[in-house]
Amino acid sequence: MRSIVERIADLQAQRTKAVNAMSELLDLAETENRTSTDTENVQFEDAQSKVKSLDEQIAKLEAMAAVQKAAAKPATDGGTYGGDTDPTPRIQVVRNLPKGTAFTRFAIALMAAKGSIGDAERLAKARWNDTTPEVAQVLRAAVAAGTTTDPVWAGTLVEYQTMASEFIELLRPETIIGQITGFRRVPFNIRIPRQTAGATAGWVGEGKSKPVSRLSFDAIQVPFSKIAVIAVITEELARFSSPSAEALVQADLRKAITEFMNQQFIDPAVAGTPGLSPESITHAGTSVPSTGDTVAAVMADVATLLTNMAMAGMTGPFVWVMHPRTVINLSMLRTAQDVYAFPEVAQGRFRGYPIVQSTAVPLNSTTGETIMVLLSASEILLADDGDVTLDVSREASLQLDDAPTSPPTTMVSLWQQNMLGLRAERFIYWLLRNGAAVQTLTGVTY
Repeated sequence: MRSIVERIADLQAQRTKAVNAMSELLDLAETENRTSTDTENVQFEDAQSKVKSLDEQIAKLEAMAAVQKAAAKPATDGGTYGGDTDPTPRIQVVRNLPKGTAFTRFAIALMAAKGSIGDAERLAKARWNDTTPEVAQVLRAAVAAGTTTDPVWAGTLVEYQTMASEFIELLRPETIIGQITGFRRVPFNIRIPRQTAGATAGWVGEGKSKPVSRLSFDAIQVPFSKIAVIAVITEELARFSSPSAEALVQADLRKAITEFMNQQFIDPAVAGTPGLSPESITHAGTSVPSTGDTVAAVMADVATLLTNMAMAGMTGPFVWVMHPRTVINLSMLRTAQDVYAFPEVAQGRFRGYPIVQSTAVPLNSTTGETIMVLLSASEILLADDGDVTLDVSREASLQLDDAPTSPPTTMVSLWQQNMLGLRAERFIYWLLRNGAAVQTLTGVTY
């Protein structure tokens, strides 16, 4: 558990970020010589409310720190530091390992032990007990059966959840989904009723019959789906692992999951497969063709996207998703007076809304065309398990192919080739609640 000093420092960092966000909103309106928009006012009030809440939490922690300090009994050193009135200085060692290290070592221990939990525990204790003791604790917990009344068993479960969430936290900044807040979070396997047509009203004369309207409904179903990746390494690599080998396994899993998830989420060509995978948000959303790459054309296209959002009743907050090339070109675009047309892009915003950059946004290498996406996160349903599950095997036979056939053709025995296979899975599904919540500008050449 973190100390009160660490918690206060974390809250103060969050407060500084919120205050900077408030300042940026005011500076943006001042730079463009205008009053704040309704959306900016809402964002300012949200940041202001967050600052107030953080101030209250910081005050509580500071009060607790003062109480603990008053109640603490200082350690003595027999007079070297002044007897009972001068406490011995405390030295606190803080672990400074990259995020995901514990989770990666957990995977490597399983590999090197060829799936044997006991051997994996001993290996983890021998190699990493000084830096990541939780790895051995988790592996030890997997040996004995636990009960709901056993606090030690429950405690080790927390260790595994922490390591898995640490890996997710490592992935999150690299995924489009992880950089966007405000999704409508839902559980898997649910059915949500949705009204598709409302009642109508009309004038009625004296003594005349009043019309009867009929509402129309359908249902949105959110099933479960999963992303899986299998990484294969040699037993020698696992057995004689070093920090470089750890980085290899971690980078491989991270890259595979991140690239695939981003592409499936944003590429309009992803139509999805019922019962298997969701369609991309741009495939299900609304498309608008670009009218050009001049300042006037860009402004006209943006006005079209925002108007479509407004006509559909979307209130935001909105988020832009763009290819890095588009962000660079927008930041460099100049008016006829040779001034930057969109200076806010350099600060990660466009027309008042945040920008998420990703190379997963499709870019046609032949035509040079890409897309620019405006979305309302609150109208996107997201079911996300939030964990990566691991399994390891050395006896299985695999198709060493990133597009395996079914039934399989050529198989490779991991046991015969002295190799280990690590499988990582993540359950996730997304679905548009309203097709107008995602507006895609196509044919973008800037």
